[in-house]
Amino acid sequence: MIRFQANRTSSCAIAHSNNERVTIIIHRQRGRRQTRTVKKILIVDDDKSIRRLIERQLAAEGFDVASCGNADDAIEWFSSNGVPDLLVTDVKMPGLSGPELYEHLKTSYDHFPVLFISGYTGDTSVQTINPLLDKPFSRADLIAAVNDAL
Repeated sequence: MIRFQANRTSSCAIAHSNNERVTIIIHRQRGRRQTRTVKKILIVDDDKSIRRLIERQLAAEGFDVASCGNADDAIEWFSSNGVPDLLVTDVKMPGLSGPELYEHLKTSYDHFPVLFISGYTGDTSVQTINPLLDKPFSRADLIAAVNDAL
């Protein structure tokens, strides 16, 4: 599937192919050409509205985004799709917590970056987790945290 996006200063084609990494080619009107590899991000959060909001915000920034509602689905996603460029996971979820999910996945997959998110930042067990983005967060804070984690 190829999707075209355009704005005043550039146009770009984004190609998606069976959950593999893809390349974006941006043609600037001034004739410059830039390329970059699209980063795949997996979001794991039991709150569907938070998950969808993060998906939209990251997709709007050009990331290839997938999401799961719990740790079991994330483990299955990893086995089907491989390692994403970044795992963004809620800390407190039913079943395995975000940190437990990360530790479980590290036993089977090479190192990959993680960004934890939580609305329970007053909880002492959450305060030691790093990197941690506190809920609620702005779009700018999310994008900055994702870029730092990558």
